[in-house]
Amino acid sequence: MSSMKTPIFRTLADLEAIPPPTDKPAIYARHESEPWFGCCIMRPKKNGDVTRQYFVRLGDERKRFAHTAEMSFTEARKEAKRLHAEYEAEGKPATYTLRQLWQIVRKEKLRAGAWSETTLENYERFVPPEGERDPQKMPTTATYILGLWDLKLGQCTTEKLQSVLDQAEEEIQRRHARRKRSRYTGRATITSLGRWLHMMFEYAVKENWLRKNPMSPLSNKGYMQAGEPRAVALRSDDIPAFWSWLHSRAHPAARDFILVCLFMGLRRSVVANLKWEQIDIRRRTMLVPPNVRGNKRRKWVVFPIPDYLMEHVFLPRWNAPDRHPVWVIESNKRPGEPYTSVRTLLSGESKAKKRGKAFSLLERTGISLSPHAFRRTGATWVFTANGGNMLITKRFLSHVLHSSLVREAVTTGYVVTEIEQMREAMNKAVDFALKAATQGLTEDARAAYDQAREIEGVGIDTREARGGSDKAAA
Repeated sequence: MSSMKTPIFRTLADLEAIPPPTDKPAIYARHESEPWFGCCIMRPKKNGDVTRQYFVRLGDERKRFAHTAEMSFTEARKEAKRLHAEYEAEGKPATYTLRQLWQIVRKEKLRAGAWSETTLENYERFVPPEGERDPQKMPTTATYILGLWDLKLGQCTTEKLQSVLDQAEEEIQRRHARRKRSRYTGRATITSLGRWLHMMFEYAVKENWLRKNPMSPLSNKGYMQAGEPRAVALRSDDIPAFWSWLHSRAHPAARDFILVCLFMGLRRSVVANLKWEQIDIRRRTMLVPPNVRGNKRRKWVVFPIPDYLMEHVFLPRWNAPDRHPVWVIESNKRPGEPYTSVRTLLSGESKAKKRGKAFSLLERTGISLSPHAFRRTGATWVFTANGGNMLITKRFLSHVLHSSLVREAVTTGYVVTEIEQMREAMNKAVDFALKAATQGLTEDARAAYDQAREIEGVGIDTREARGGSDKAAA
């Protein structure tokens, strides 16, 4: 060892012989012949233990990468040499491509159980299909990062990432403008895409494959920031016109799709995949899938179906002679497949409009409504009809009736009681909506409803406002 101010070591024995500091938090020792390789020696803990961490000097930064107890001295020297050589190469691309990084991150997160199926589905919409090179044969969202997908991590610079995100946003705006949906700016999709990229690069930094996250400089430029919460529930004054349009202009498949979303608080992707095996006609209940966002139990959950839906949607479809054996709501345009989207029906401009036969909600009534507004509208009805009961409203949206249902000891009678209480609350919401649509609301009821629209968690949902209509969530 040397008597210099900075301790010097050559072997592990030399390193362990360096006394820990007593007058300051830590001292930094360096290797005799490899000055970029060193060890941070911490002041002893109360029990006398001393923490030693290997580091590599990268310019002015001392990057710690392992405890001496976690990595052998020889391996630590090799790792420090590798990291320093990469740093000295001034931007030398990391070994992995973005495609390989995604495969590694996906495998690790699923192994650790860190992602739900909904989270994985949301990320995978941006992943280009394996072996497919033609953008025309890919989902639109999978084309946004094609230019980055096979680049080395070190080649994914902040400038390239910003360019890709800007181009994706412009493409979204052009596409929505062509379809007469110019109200959607694409910001929610870009936010989701930016966070996905940031998450992957952050993993690479943690594994020492990159020195810094190239997405970090974009965090304060709006690429990963959510929009402000916005009220998405239907306005009280619009309920009569909406109800009239729904029952006079919408196809029965679309009408029933919307009614189930409204009166059961289900996301549209859940309704789009609703199967008869989930419906218990006799008990008038539905099985909520374990992968539905908000279902923290990750188990099948029994949830009541309000009487109105049973009488006007489920029973008529169950008793129909041409009932599909699998799907509750079959597509009217693609026989044998489920009905999946009402977006065009809500805001699309039809060819029939040119002949004076407009059919969409926006064309017929001037009401601008997005598909994710149904849950918020249903929640606002439940909240208002049940005297502002937030607990009932949260259960309506999460489809978990009571936290104690996770306990094995809950009796069948108690579960039935909870289901019937929730059904009663949902029936009250249906009655409120029907009265608003056909008879009109009193001034007090209208004021209570409009106030509920402005409450976060009822008429306002920060998460849905962030996710926008492009969110591929359950």
